Formats: sequence, C-alpha cells, structure tokens
Amino acid sequence: MQKLASELNKTMATMIKQRVVDISQTKRGVVVDISASTLFGAGETALQAGSLNVLREVAVVLAKEDLAIEVEGHTTTPPSTRRSSLPTGSCRQYAPAAWSDC
Repeated sequence: MQKLASELNKTMATMIKQRVVDISQTKRGVVVDISASTLFGAGETALQAGSLNVLREVAVVLAKEDLAIEVEGHTTTPPSTRRSSLPTGSCRQYAPAAWSDC
C-alpha cells in the first residue's frame, strides 16, 4: 500500500498542491479524496469536464495494481427538499440508493 500511495502522490503532485486531490493511507488502504467541487458544479448531477482528467490520472496508477477498489461518495439534498414537488422517479439522479423510494 505504501508503494501505491507514493505513486499516487507523485503522479498527482500538482493536483495535491492545488487542493483538488488528497491522498492518505488508512487501515483500510489508500484513500484518494477528490474535492466535490472538482467533480460537480453546485446543484449539478453530471460530472464537470475537468473532473475527467483527475479520474484518468487516478485510473492510470490504479490500472497497474491488482487490488480491490472501493468507490465511496455522497449526495447532497436535491434542489427541492419537498418530496411532493419532485416528479416521480426524479430522485434517482440525486440518491441512487433510495431508488425504491421514488
């Protein structure tokens, strides 16, 4: 894991300095934390174009490894917090884990 963390730190040094990405090592493994504002615009559900560069750089390093990869994330509250004002099924774009509630 130390080798992986070192390689990620080296590859993403510029993005780390810009505070776009943070690399850390925990008991669970290496954590790549990508700032939410890098991935998504405020209130948006689609990835920003620039975020693909960050994801590609991470992918290049991870592609060299034979390790399990776990992706975690979270969503924010949809623009309208009143469920009754959301069209049927529209919460799927905000909270895939809650699809059965749509």
